[in-house]
Amino acid sequence: MELCLFSSALPGWAPARVARAATDVGLTAVEWGIGPGQPLESPRRAGAALEGLGVTAAGVCVQGGAASLTSPAQRLRSFAALAAELGAPHVRVFAPEFRSDALERARNGVARAVEIAEEYGVTVLVETAPATIVPSTAQAAALVQGFPPDRVGVLYDPGNMAIEGHVDPRLAMAELGPYLRHVHVKNIVWRRQNGRWIWRHATLDGGMLDWAAILAALRRAGYDGRLSLDHLGGRPSLALLRREVETLRALLLNEAIHARVVRAEPVVERRRMHGDGAERAVRVFERHLAARDAGR
Repeated sequence: MELCLFSSALPGWAPARVARAATDVGLTAVEWGIGPGQPLESPRRAGAALEGLGVTAAGVCVQGGAASLTSPAQRLRSFAALAAELGAPHVRVFAPEFRSDALERARNGVARAVEIAEEYGVTVLVETAPATIVPSTAQAAALVQGFPPDRVGVLYDPGNMAIEGHVDPRLAMAELGPYLRHVHVKNIVWRRQNGRWIWRHATLDGGMLDWAAILAALRRAGYDGRLSLDHLGGRPSLALLRREVETLRALLLNEAIHARVVRAEPVVERRRMHGDGAERAVRVFERHLAARDAGR
C-alpha cells in the first residue's frame, strides 16, 4: 500500500505549496481536489497549474458539487479529461442525497460514467459518504454492481462511515470485493455539546477508528492501492501533516511485521524469524513510537 496526500487536507493551500508539503514529508503522490471553494475551481484550467510540481497525480476529486452521478455528463467528462491529462487513475464523485428516484437516477449516472471512463481510460469512483444514498459499503457496492470494476468502483472512506454507515472493516472488504479501488484516511470523534451529538476530525491515533484493524482488513483482502490522507486532526500545518504521516507509516510497519510473522511456516521458521528479523523490526517500531511521543 502506498501513501499519498489529498490536497483538500490542506484547505486553501496553493497547489505548489501542497506539492512541497507532500515531498517534505516523503510522499510522492497527491490526489487533487478541484471545484468551487478549492484553490483550483475549474478542471479546464487545472492541468497547466498542476504541471511540473514534482509529484504524481494520485487522482482527481470533484469538490463543491461541480459534477456528480446525476449532473449533466459534460461536467464529469471535463474532470475525466483532466485525469487523463495528468495521468491520474481515477475521478472521485459523490452519489446524490436520498429521494424517491435517487437510486434509479444514480444507476443511470453510473452507466454514463462508465462510458466516459472508457473514453478517457480512467476509473470513476463513488465515495462512501454521509447524507448520500451510499453512506456505507453495502449501498455503494449495490450502486455499482454489474458494471465493470476497471471503469467504476468505490472509494472506501471509513472516516465518513464513522459519521454514518459504520461497519466492521472485514465486512466492508467482503461487501466491496473487486470494486474497492481507493481508500481515504482520517479519524473522527463524537462528543456531546449543548444537548446534541456533534463530530469533528481527530488525529489518526486519537479518534474512534482503529486504523490498525482497518489496515489488517485491507491486507487480508489483498488491497495494494493507495491510502490517501484525507483530513488532519487539527489546524493544518506541515508539522501536523508530518506527524500524521509518521503515525500511518508506523501502523503500516507494525501490520507488515505482524503479517510476516503470522505467514511464516513451519513453526521452527516462525520461531527463527521472531527471534531475529521480526523482533529487531519490532524494536525499531517501538523506538520510533517513543521518539515520536517525546517530540509531541
